[in-house]
Amino acid sequence: MLTVDQYELIRRKYFKDKMSQRAIAAELGHSRKTVAKAIQHAIPPGYRLSEARAKPVIEPVRHMIDVWLEQDKRERRKQRHTAQRIYERLRDEYDFKGHPSTVRAYVASVKGHRSGDSGGEVFAPLQFDPGEEAQVDWHEGYIIENGVESLVQFFCMRLCYSKASFVWPYRRATLESFFDGHVRAFAYFGGIAHSLAYDNLGSAVARVGLGRERQLNKHFKQLRS
Repeated sequence: MLTVDQYELIRRKYFKDKMSQRAIAAELGHSRKTVAKAIQHAIPPGYRLSEARAKPVIEPVRHMIDVWLEQDKRERRKQRHTAQRIYERLRDEYDFKGHPSTVRAYVASVKGHRSGDSGGEVFAPLQFDPGEEAQVDWHEGYIIENGVESLVQFFCMRLCYSKASFVWPYRRATLESFFDGHVRAFAYFGGIAHSLAYDNLGSAVARVGLGRERQLNKHFKQLRS
């Protein structure tokens, strides 16, 4: 049975990358029946999180990508490989059958690790397109309910382009409140941003690794899928 990670990958390729079910099945090595089931359901029935998702498509060429990226360190910036160039070389020289997005994701993960390990600066974009990104965080504050002042936790989601914000109070910043805040915010905005930014929130992140490595909470993965 497939994991939530595999279901989410299929759904992302279908709904966001606009790939056909046939193309997804060919790239990931699943049957078209399995792909159709993942598209219909956000998570596998009776799922229990086990090991992290394997990367069968990228695995045979992963070492080659690592070699090219390592060689790039000795090249001028303009002569270094882009993710697109790496994909084209894999396709032409190694008969790679995967999708460009698979290569882009792996290259980004490698560069993220190296940036974090080396202590290099990380720059966040200051300009965003409409609907590109939203930021999520908890903030502490007070409310007055029936004349009584109470300390509460505010779930906050802010769109980076318009600066429009959604705020909702909760007694405690529990996992259930965290999920409920997302659902309410999406309904309020009438949609979902392409990406959400979190500052290592314990509600979403189970473990922080090297660089940009993050192990997400399994229930958060289910919500995201």
